[in-house]
Amino acid sequence: MIIKSDYIRDRLSFIESKVKNDTKQKLYDINKTAEDIFMHLLNDVYGWQLVNANDIKSNFPAIDLIDTHNEIVIQVTSSMDDSKVVSTIEKFAKFADDKYKDGAYKQYADYDLKMFYIKEKPDKFSKATLTKIDNQGMRDDDFLGIEDINTNVSANLDIAKKVSETLSKLIHDKVCELDISKHLATNAIKSNIIGREKELQEIDEQLKASKTLLVKGIGGIGKSTIASNYLHRHKDEYDYYGFFEGIDGFIKDLETKFDIKVEDGRDRLDIVLHKLMGLNENKLLVIDDVKDIKENQEKLEKILGLEHSGYKIILTSREEMEDIEQYDLEVLSMDDAKEFFNSIHKVDDEVLLEEILEEYLDFHALFIEMTAKTLNIKKRTLSLAQLMNQFRNRDFTKIKRDDIQSYHKFLDNFSINDVVLNNEENLLFIKRISILPSIKISFEGLYQFLVCDDEDKLEEFLIVLVRNGWLIEFKNGYKFHQILQDYIRERYTPSLEDIEKIVEYFYEYTSKDDIWIDFLEAITQFLEKFNFKNKKVLELYFSIGKIYFKKYGDYERAKKYLLLNERVWEELKISYDIEHTYHLLADIYEKSEKIDSAFKYINQALKIFKDKKEEKSIVTCYDNLGGIYWTDSRINNNDSQRLDKALFYYQKALDFYLSTTDIIQQANIYNNISLVYKDKKDYSNAHKFLEKAFALDIDDKKEVAQFYNNRGELYTEEGEYELAEKDILLAFNMREELYLDYELDENHDYFAESYDNLAIIYLKQEEYRKAKIEQDKAIEIWSYNHDNNYGYLVDARERLVLIEKEL
Repeated sequence: MIIKSDYIRDRLSFIESKVKNDTKQKLYDINKTAEDIFMHLLNDVYGWQLVNANDIKSNFPAIDLIDTHNEIVIQVTSSMDDSKVVSTIEKFAKFADDKYKDGAYKQYADYDLKMFYIKEKPDKFSKATLTKIDNQGMRDDDFLGIEDINTNVSANLDIAKKVSETLSKLIHDKVCELDISKHLATNAIKSNIIGREKELQEIDEQLKASKTLLVKGIGGIGKSTIASNYLHRHKDEYDYYGFFEGIDGFIKDLETKFDIKVEDGRDRLDIVLHKLMGLNENKLLVIDDVKDIKENQEKLEKILGLEHSGYKIILTSREEMEDIEQYDLEVLSMDDAKEFFNSIHKVDDEVLLEEILEEYLDFHALFIEMTAKTLNIKKRTLSLAQLMNQFRNRDFTKIKRDDIQSYHKFLDNFSINDVVLNNEENLLFIKRISILPSIKISFEGLYQFLVCDDEDKLEEFLIVLVRNGWLIEFKNGYKFHQILQDYIRERYTPSLEDIEKIVEYFYEYTSKDDIWIDFLEAITQFLEKFNFKNKKVLELYFSIGKIYFKKYGDYERAKKYLLLNERVWEELKISYDIEHTYHLLADIYEKSEKIDSAFKYINQALKIFKDKKEEKSIVTCYDNLGGIYWTDSRINNNDSQRLDKALFYYQKALDFYLSTTDIIQQANIYNNISLVYKDKKDYSNAHKFLEKAFALDIDDKKEVAQFYNNRGELYTEEGEYELAEKDILLAFNMREELYLDYELDENHDYFAESYDNLAIIYLKQEEYRKAKIEQDKAIEIWSYNHDNNYGYLVDARERLVLIEKEL
């Protein structure tokens, strides 16, 4: 008890003396430090729950410490004259005024006001001051000083123990004996961080349990920021602390701090560690971005041994380390990512921002920061929509920035360059990866796509990419950051020779059922952008155009790639069956109701097929000509001459197929002839040919569904609404089965056709509410595929106006 009391008196006396001397020299930093010290001591002595007033409100007037639980406010001062007491009381009295600071401090107006003197308490006050004190309701025991702490310490062992521990923690003897500040490093500690509250709490819990902790994560996701911020938040809990950049930075900074002159033959790290062991009490060290852990294993083991000398240690690294507790830092959450982006550049379109964060930035902190900064450029400002367009076109790295010359300059410094870009084989792998889509890809997929001969070598390479933040690793695959892919494409553009095997692989892949359309789209986009062309590129354009047309019913994309195919063929001047491209383009233009272009391409295809005497292809062209004339007739109010031309060419095609066993083609042409007769208002023949189509009993759900749909339309024109509805619903149910079997997309035009036909039936029966429901569904799908269905969409919207008018 006597020892503790003496220690406490000595420490309090030191503080009092320090305040007096510093005040004489007009140095007031100690006053601020003393506020926090005595806040803890008063809590120990009186059981209060004081906090710094500025932690509640910045620049809190009149008082320094607040206990909202016990309703106490305290002014901590080193001034002993009356004016300090009077000014404190007068300022505090204003708290009760509603007009003072808009009533911001009124809730504290009835708290008990106390004064704490860092130096000795005043002996007496003037009469005027005593009157002020009485009016405020202050008593003698509201004026506290160091002597009151000493009195309570001497009287109570528990209080003495608490105060002793607090002083030991806050003011260690070494602070007085050595000219060593609490902050052991010269590096600034980052105080700001957006989000990451959960992670900071989890790191704190793990560090308390283990004393040493490795914060591990891929490059650029914020390991340094979170470790630095953790140190900033907790530094007041430690007697010494420091943030160091790597092992070399740790040694160098502490040599400077301790003024160490290294003698020959002595280990620099050993000397630094010896000095650190001489510092008592609580210490926290953060060593950031530790590299080459295996090579530095011995050094790290020595540093981690400091935990036995009262140190807690945080390491951050991209690498694994044995025998140390590890915290795996992941990318930002959606909410934290949005908050971080908006802290740099505020945007209003939350939906678009979420799409950019998830699809293109992968919630990666560094990419979010660099991207948000691109929205503020001198002389012009990019919108979020323009930014999204840059990503979709894979042109983002071309954006020039003010703080660095371009995004490339930042990426040039990304730490993987030495590992990848200076190795010819690795660079070839990374070039090939750069043309793939930025989506999750299995290891097996990468092995196939990259045309790699050594699985082990590829696996080792992927580990390096993951560690350095270029790839995201999932349980069953990897995802390459698009920003880094685009950087490689622009900075180290793959040649056609580099990627030719990938082009060949995917050309052969297009013949399979499970088409990877994302990969085809990414590769062909790259080929187009860099104007690469050879026969394999030519064939790939045709294949992807055919897939979009036949499998997805996406006429615009199909047309884009088929026109690219035509252009490359014209530039290469090589032997190639271009007539198949012409044939598909004619089909697309017919379905898009661009009749002149349809006739142009079908006639070009027909001429080549006739020159080659390819009878079956000639007949297919006749079938297509029938379709073009039929579509042209509908555009021209069912023009009879065009309808007759359609029948003529359909009949020519039918004559050929009737001589074969191809019943699917026979059924399709019977169906088409039926449609022509329907437009001619010859319903008898329309039914006759449609029944011939049904009679063939083909095993093709998609085509049979179309037959039922067409018969439903025929019944509708004849006013047989019950029969019409039955057939339309049969067609719709068959299409739903195809959707469940993944043969149709939920937004396929076939569904819109069914909804539209039902709307017409209900409209004719004056069931307007039912008609509106179906018409809305049709319009929604046709709007989704707007370019394919402009004419249908116009008709449907006009019909909806009529329906709504009746409602």
